[in-house]
Amino acid sequence: MGFWDDFIGDYAPSPRTKTFTDWYRLPDGWLRDGALVPERREALLRHLYGDSWRLGNGDGSKYLVLNLDERLLTADEVAQRQWLATRENCYAVDPSGTVSSVKPEELAN
Repeated sequence: MGFWDDFIGDYAPSPRTKTFTDWYRLPDGWLRDGALVPERREALLRHLYGDSWRLGNGDGSKYLVLNLDERLLTADEVAQRQWLATRENCYAVDPSGTVSSVKPEELAN
């Protein structure tokens, strides 16, 4: 979350900025060379923050993505089901682009 700062003329991140990890099962065609296709990345950000997330909020704040570390899991990592040991959010995206929350044990199905 960031707030407008007149001194720097831009949004400044809140000192309470948080980092989180989410796990996604994506349909074919969402990745190119192991990375999210830009419009698909934007679809996931809209899912997280709402359709108008880039426009800011009524209190003068705005969501700021300072870093987005996306990584395609290897077959070995998928077999290890690392997300089961976390308390992080898990999502499945269907071919139409609908994002649904799933239980961690359903992610690899």
